[in-house]
Amino acid sequence: MFLKILSLFIFSVTVSVFADENIYNDIKTLSWKKINRNFNSKKKINRLEAFALARYHESYDYGTRSRAPVYYYSVLTGKKISSFHSGIAKSLLKEELDFESIPSRLAFQKLFHEISKRKYLSKSEQIDLLRKFPILTDPISVSLYEELASLMAKTGKYAAYLNMYNKFSQEEKEILNTSKIAYYRAYSYWKLKKLEKSESIYYQILKEPHFGMGREVLFDLKSMKGKNFYKKLNPEELVYLINLLPKNEQRDLVKKEIFSPTVSLEDPKQVYLAAKFFVKRAPSSVLGFLRSHKKNLPGDLELAYISEQLIHSGEVKKALAIQNEFLKSSGEALVFKNYARIYRKLKSGENFFNYVLKYLSLYPYDLVYNDYLIDYLAESKSRSIVYAGEKYWDMALSSVPDLPVKGRLIYWYLRYLKYSGKTEKLNDMLSKYYGFCSGSYYTGVIAEEFKKELQALSPPANPLSSKEEFIQYISIKQSTDYVTPLSGKNLDFLISPESKEMEAKINESHTLINSNPWLKTSVEYLRVGQFNEGIYNAHRYFHKENVEERLKNQILVGLGDLSNYTYLSLFYTRLLMKINRISDDILFLPKGIVERLYPTPHLELVKINSAKFGVEKPIVYAIMRQESFFRENAKSPANARGLMQVMPRTGRFLAKSLKVSQYSLHDPEVSIQFGTKFLADLLKNYNNQLRWASIAYNGGPGNLRKWKRRHYKGDFNHFLEELPSKESRDYCRIIISNYINYRNLDRLNSN
Repeated sequence: MFLKILSLFIFSVTVSVFADENIYNDIKTLSWKKINRNFNSKKKINRLEAFALARYHESYDYGTRSRAPVYYYSVLTGKKISSFHSGIAKSLLKEELDFESIPSRLAFQKLFHEISKRKYLSKSEQIDLLRKFPILTDPISVSLYEELASLMAKTGKYAAYLNMYNKFSQEEKEILNTSKIAYYRAYSYWKLKKLEKSESIYYQILKEPHFGMGREVLFDLKSMKGKNFYKKLNPEELVYLINLLPKNEQRDLVKKEIFSPTVSLEDPKQVYLAAKFFVKRAPSSVLGFLRSHKKNLPGDLELAYISEQLIHSGEVKKALAIQNEFLKSSGEALVFKNYARIYRKLKSGENFFNYVLKYLSLYPYDLVYNDYLIDYLAESKSRSIVYAGEKYWDMALSSVPDLPVKGRLIYWYLRYLKYSGKTEKLNDMLSKYYGFCSGSYYTGVIAEEFKKELQALSPPANPLSSKEEFIQYISIKQSTDYVTPLSGKNLDFLISPESKEMEAKINESHTLINSNPWLKTSVEYLRVGQFNEGIYNAHRYFHKENVEERLKNQILVGLGDLSNYTYLSLFYTRLLMKINRISDDILFLPKGIVERLYPTPHLELVKINSAKFGVEKPIVYAIMRQESFFRENAKSPANARGLMQVMPRTGRFLAKSLKVSQYSLHDPEVSIQFGTKFLADLLKNYNNQLRWASIAYNGGPGNLRKWKRRHYKGDFNHFLEELPSKESRDYCRIIISNYINYRNLDRLNSN
């Protein structure tokens, strides 16, 4: 077909780095309306602008899908065409293609898939096209070579594929070290009747379960060696297959004692795989099997997983036996959680309480077990509360770390002290409670419920003289605006050394990222919103270098920082905070951590809509942070979408009300506008009280009306404690905590 190139793109050579960053950000944040406004009618566009338009037409419901490959072609070649057809596709075989930029690599992949779908090229031509792509430390490169391997294998080019692979350098082979590429090597050797080589690679894939492809390998081995081949394998080989077999074949192995609990294995990894199998198919034999392998047991965490699976399947006493025999001295949090679950099911209250405390002392962030703890200490019986004795409260207070999540325990402890008439202890605790749960939703609840008692206490005259004095001051003054007077003051003495060290380590990760090709490429993919590709590259680096968990998280924060990927920076900063047991109260954190924990993306959109609908900016960010963690592409199991997680039905109602005709709930312009309008309506319905509006936003106005009828007796705080929906209960607490931190941040920044 005659190929006619209509005209060359005239590319701007003076586009600023700042302008490029704005375009990258618009692509990443799915800002389709903005991209359409800026570029759709523009006559001269550069490659990055063409990439933005390609993404717009490909992903936006109101784009023109057939235009996407037209723009992708322009990104890849710098040429303008009117339509994408087979002649254009064939021209790519002869073109000198530039794969320097991430948009061009993505454009090539998109075009290849379009060509394959439309059958514009023969299989042989598709192979030739794929081979034009270089082998790079790049997820697209790896993905395309996996497709190349599949295509060559499926078209019978077994020898050609193996010959090509064997010519790769060692560095290239390391880049392409994936289960799919290994699988097609094994498959090709099988088809060439080189069975020994084929089997060797197949079994190597099975020994690396994180690579996947296990079921495909099993299917091929059955085809190669017969459907019952595995029955003739020795236990050391069979153990890698047993958990992949169909249920009936697994049962048959046990029934005929082909793989029974009497089997002997040397490798702890093999013992773990076998134990997982016996949990499902011979649970009564798991304990005996593990006893016979005392010298080569897997680690405590793996044994705890086995115990956990037994609990899931109802084998509680068998799980207890394993815990008692092999994990009694373990310090793993999961071991203590398993004990708590077991004793709860066995209705052994004292043991349950002790192990809940041990678990929460190591992992205090489990809200379910925090609720279990409160239920034990303050049990609801016949419309009254029965409090546990003082020693139990003391044990709980000393076991649970001083973090925001401890707030509910502190609140109920204060209620217990008041109920018990322990006035001296109550006043002492009220003068310093903030230090036990700084940043918690419950600090406001305590200030409201114990207002009279707090007013009788005298705050320190100079709260900035020490951290202890400051905590006492804000404990007593919690119900007032204690933050605005702090604006412009030096609060460095409040910041914990742990948080300063954490900030420094995160900043150090930037240097590592910028010096490593895998991680630098991760940043480039994240900049254009390709989350999976960016994270894939990072995890390839982690696996290759055997990076420990804490450093992984620091690097992931750094990747978010350098790519301006808000979700990534926030999520992994928060995870590091949990690992380091640091409160997320902004008053006690360095600026760099605060900015990552409480970011303000899309600030102009939030300001505009906050003013338009009369909703405080901190409220909008409080909701957005919890709803989506600032992921524009967020989609819930219930189909809520975008930054503000607006349901499609609600979106249609709001669109009609706001007279918006074409929209995507993932577009920040739309999500923030619709979400803020919905919030404004809810706040209006609930007397501008965020706590009520937040429950309605999460659980729905109808459910809130029902819950109020059944549980509200005039005290919101007591109502929330009795709210039957744990999700809405926790949601309200988190929203208020988010709001307080964003509000305090605004007040501190007022100077």
